[in-house]
Amino acid sequence: MNVPIPNIVDKKTQDRVITSAVELAMRMSTGLRAALALLTGFALVGAYHLLTHHAWPTWRGIWRHVIRPRRNLQKLYGGKWAVVTGGSDGIGEAYCYELAQEGFNIIIVSRTIDKMERVA
Repeated sequence: MNVPIPNIVDKKTQDRVITSAVELAMRMSTGLRAALALLTGFALVGAYHLLTHHAWPTWRGIWRHVIRPRRNLQKLYGGKWAVVTGGSDGIGEAYCYELAQEGFNIIIVSRTIDKMERVA
């Protein structure tokens, strides 16, 4: 059913309404572009933060402590002797065993002779 719509508004008013609608659409698209640019900026800042504060330190720690090959300490420091303080117990004892596996001669400094003789 085609009912003709009467032409109530003159041509000048129609053009003005169309121009206003186009301007409104352009303003809205500019606002949307600005919002999109703002969201993109926040996303980039967030991605930068994740990479620099979380991903990179995690990767660096994995590389240093898991993946990287061991350093040759004899070549690095140019000697065959190592002095380990507190080498009769705990971490010092573990250092003694590791350095001995690397081929170092070890001088153990300890407060108790019994523990030191047990490690030696």
